[in-house]
Amino acid sequence: MHLTLTEFCEIVRGMDRTNAHKALMLLWYFDQQKPGVVKSAGELARLLDEHRIGTPNSTVLGARIRETRLASEGKRGFSLKEGSRKIIHDWLPQVTPPEVASDTPPDFTPLISDLQMQQISVRRWRECVICLANGAPLAAVVMMGGLLESLFVSRQKELPDKRLLIDAARAPESHGKKVPLQKWTLNDYIEVGNEIGWIGNAAKRVSSVLRDYRNVIHPEVEHAKAAGVELADARLLWAVTKSLILELLR
Repeated sequence: MHLTLTEFCEIVRGMDRTNAHKALMLLWYFDQQKPGVVKSAGELARLLDEHRIGTPNSTVLGARIRETRLASEGKRGFSLKEGSRKIIHDWLPQVTPPEVASDTPPDFTPLISDLQMQQISVRRWRECVICLANGAPLAAVVMMGGLLESLFVSRQKELPDKRLLIDAARAPESHGKKVPLQKWTLNDYIEVGNEIGWIGNAAKRVSSVLRDYRNVIHPEVEHAKAAGVELADARLLWAVTKSLILELLR
């Protein structure tokens, strides 16, 4: 898994889970890199605090982890039990609401009035699924970013009064002037969309991770990061993308 700890924590932070569950997800993250890794309740509590996921008392956290029965406890701390890895992994895609948990394209009509654009969006959604199914994670992530950006643009075009966007505090500026909507980037739409209530704070955080991974399309960025996009990362980001799209469709 090539998601950095910070990127992984951005996704975990937006999930409606207990401190114990989030601690177990962190343990799962480290276990992916070194199976059987051991982390104490104190270490996990510190990580939750440092990454602003929670501020649990280590003693209470340890007790709550024990109650889940998903981790074994030794002198040095907790390690995942056999069979618990899949259980914890299955928690992660639940950032996607059940309405769009499947890979079936949603109804884009509430967001896009133009029939041709609706068909294009459905086609791009299906291409994301095809890329994931055929082991092309980088292509999948690029498609996700493009689909998400096009949906932001579609919602913008449906607005009768564009001043809601242009006058937003986070609207992009260049040389003291507002940047025209035609030149807005995905990041601009993420920031302003969050400000005006199109997407929530959790969605903003995880969409920023998607934006950063989309940039890996440039070979020099991949070289600088010394990491590509793995299939597990792309699948998790697809769950995030579906969740964001549902928010935009509301």
